Amino acid sequence: MLDGLGIHQYPARTPHSELTPMDDTRRIHISVRQTLDWSDQASVEAHLIPDFRAKYDMWNRMFTMPYHVFRRRLTAIAERSLHAVDGATLSPIDEVPDGDIVIPVDDDDWFAPTLAAKIRAAGDAQTTGWLWRRTALEYRAPWKRMRRLIGRLVGSRPEFTCLTNNYAFRLERPRAAAMMNHALATPFFDDPAAPVAHIPELLGVQNRSLASQTSLAWRRPSIERAALIELFERHRALHASWRPTPGLEWAEPYAAAMAVLMREIAVK
Repeated sequence: MLDGLGIHQYPARTPHSELTPMDDTRRIHISVRQTLDWSDQASVEAHLIPDFRAKYDMWNRMFTMPYHVFRRRLTAIAERSLHAVDGATLSPIDEVPDGDIVIPVDDDDWFAPTLAAKIRAAGDAQTTGWLWRRTALEYRAPWKRMRRLIGRLVGSRPEFTCLTNNYAFRLERPRAAAMMNHALATPFFDDPAAPVAHIPELLGVQNRSLASQTSLAWRRPSIERAALIELFERHRALHASWRPTPGLEWAEPYAAAMAVLMREIAVK
């Protein structure tokens, strides 16, 4: 459901079982998926996905803030959110011990500070997966909104149960890489027999900014100047007007930082 401010609400699935307190001795780790070093322009340009090069170059010709600087600022905003999660440690996936709990996330997304506590309160010693509600902060063209609305009216489900920041899993080293990938993790969470706990609260925001590959003409090799200017204006207006809806008050500082960032970038 779209709430009028660009926030898409994704409801939680029906609970798998009654939730009972979990053994709170298990450590919880937030693991950021592999990404580029946005502080190093040369490294970024050397490791860009080839299909993204034309968009990257167009951005840098058009805007006063280089693409890698914008992405570094996004990461800094997200890091504030991740460090604020009480009871969780930021850990590379390779450093997480077997049996501990991993929360995968992209480098620009946000979590509620209560996330780790909610995970500990959900499930039991047999639970190996956790799902919660999340939203996407994004601009959607009217035709995309209509397509999503029609899909909901006919009862279609999202393609993936696991998205970028709405699930956690108990680590078993052989399948760590697969579980970090939301598409590959989805079959495990869709198995009716899987010991998965469902948390009803809204605990994650996927920040689909102007710089995201989804925003920048997904599946197209390039983007025209006029289209990028229109997207820029739409995203700036979105962030300037955003106000927290019930359950999203925790995201207000990060949304405010995004509004500042969008004011600091301009068309040349």
